[in-house]
Amino acid sequence: MATFDASFCRDLARSAHTEWLETNGIGGYASGTVAGMPTRRYHALLVASLKPPTHRVATLMAMDETFTPPGGAQDDDAYAMSVFEYDGVVHPTGHLCLVEFASDPFPTWRWRLPNGSELRRELAIAHGENTVAIRYTLTDGPGGVLRLRPRLVCRDYHSLRRHDVGDHPAVTIDGRQLTASLGEYAPPLVIQHDADEADATEIWYRDVQYAVERKRGQDYAEDHLSPVEVATTLGGARNAVTLVATVGGDANRPAASLFEAGARRRSSERDGIRVAGDVPEPARGGLVDLAGRVSDYVVRRGDKRRTILAGYPWFADWGRDTMIALPGLTLAVGDEDAAREIIDTYARHCVDGLIPNRFPDAGEEPDYNTADATLWFVEAVRRYAEHKPQDAIAVDEWFPLLREVMDAHRRGTRHNIHLAEDGLLHAGDGASQLTWMDAKIGDWAVTPRVGKPVEINALWYSALRTVEGLARRAGDGATEAACAADAERARESFIARFVNAAHGGLYDVVDSPDGDDATVRPNQILAAGLHHRMLPNDAERDVVDLVRRRLLTPAGLRSLAPNHPAYCSVYEGSPAERDASYHQGPVWGWLWGPYFTALGNAYGRDAEYRATLVAALSALFSERDIRGIGGIAEIYDGRAPHAARGCPWQAWSVAEVLRVAWEEGLLERR
Repeated sequence: MATFDASFCRDLARSAHTEWLETNGIGGYASGTVAGMPTRRYHALLVASLKPPTHRVATLMAMDETFTPPGGAQDDDAYAMSVFEYDGVVHPTGHLCLVEFASDPFPTWRWRLPNGSELRRELAIAHGENTVAIRYTLTDGPGGVLRLRPRLVCRDYHSLRRHDVGDHPAVTIDGRQLTASLGEYAPPLVIQHDADEADATEIWYRDVQYAVERKRGQDYAEDHLSPVEVATTLGGARNAVTLVATVGGDANRPAASLFEAGARRRSSERDGIRVAGDVPEPARGGLVDLAGRVSDYVVRRGDKRRTILAGYPWFADWGRDTMIALPGLTLAVGDEDAAREIIDTYARHCVDGLIPNRFPDAGEEPDYNTADATLWFVEAVRRYAEHKPQDAIAVDEWFPLLREVMDAHRRGTRHNIHLAEDGLLHAGDGASQLTWMDAKIGDWAVTPRVGKPVEINALWYSALRTVEGLARRAGDGATEAACAADAERARESFIARFVNAAHGGLYDVVDSPDGDDATVRPNQILAAGLHHRMLPNDAERDVVDLVRRRLLTPAGLRSLAPNHPAYCSVYEGSPAERDASYHQGPVWGWLWGPYFTALGNAYGRDAEYRATLVAALSALFSERDIRGIGGIAEIYDGRAPHAARGCPWQAWSVAEVLRVAWEEGLLERR
């Protein structure tokens, strides 16, 4: 549970930097900052997913909130509780009256106003539908009139609304209900309130600015439409007022039921999570927080089957991210059914021996532009099959598909992915970017890695051994023998080609258009961090030692060694500047997991290893920059203090910490 006191809340540099998130299990969410000031276009009190988990629409951006003491004038004596930025100026400054923010069981703000009144705002989001409830309660002090103005944007969550551009939502007000259109083929936004009175005077708030968008070099000004003001006298017989906002749900349902359900869900998600006794705080609580929020990422599609969203607020479901994150977000917390369902969903979309790299947010046809997502898919099957050996699906249904996958790679498939004569896997041509280091600016692939990338071939070998084992279980001797022979050939070639005897570690890519690339990157850690591995122990230790010296930080591994001329220590600037540095120095949180698995593989899992792992967990939870409460960011700056960048809640960053903690006996679910 994260709680922030008055000194934190009133320091806008910290409270507007720290973000909260509530998700609805189908891709929709509510999100904002501790201060209450929206700093991203993606912040809103309700982002609805119209085609779960995609087609996301920002609807209710924020509330304009004022409280007028008894006998006070509405304009002159009202206390502002909200916070916005206009042209670099923060106004109003309601954060200066905040005395506390708490994230659990749902986001809660508490204000102490100059006249001694204390008010609390709580927000709960329904699970499985696009509905949010907001409740204001006078908890102490004299009463007064609370006035609320909903601020609407009603647009695709990637875009911005401007008063002078495009069509605006048609708004109707009928008693205590407001309805705003979201387009011809979408249900409207409906807001139901129980306030005493309503004033249907329309206001446009012009040029509200989002600080994070400005820093990211994006358009950052937006206009908010407020079609109504509702007012309620609090104190005496009445101390609370509520609003329910929904897209496609029941706006008339009691708000109290949403808060009760939200509290039960958060409690149940943490029930049974056990952390080993030698894990101290804050790592102990941090692991419980991560494990208790896996449902943020494991969501249901429109067909009710589960998938994994790569991160919030802007990612949809990506094949590579899903398969890497799957063990930590499902098996580690005891949800084998979700793991099975997700694997099976991607199996159904396999084409030409490849699973999709991305299901686009707009819901178009999937993209098949990756060399590693399918190999991570095989690894996910291996983990599930070993965890649930009694489930016949791995042999009866997935093995025949994996046999086809291996054959497709052998003969060659899309994007020039094929098995070379030396038994190593080649991927890419021209300016393609098929590995996880996939930043591209126009036609320029920043880190193309065309040829034989080190982690692709580590994954290829592991996939061969996995399919060999499944073939043995299936009684398919021919496939078993073929995979065993190919694996041995790959192992011999890998050791001969990738081991960098002159400088230590492994080459990042061999047989690229520019020759063999000895750049020190973290990809080599997977050669020591997978279950099926090719390297002798001394070579594994060499890889781990090199990565530890050059790339390791408390938050994960740098994507490029600091002594390289292209190294970027800070991830910032325009979209092009950020894309150019994306894999050129920033720390990637998901690589924390492969490193500590590789460390255990190379040096053994003795008491010293366990102590090192526990210390690393402590450093992770105490030293990292917390941008998203309850999550781990996508990336961090390469230099200390390693500021959080990119997506604040990244699925594979969270999952890899949970996976390692689970596999090493530090975390379990009863």
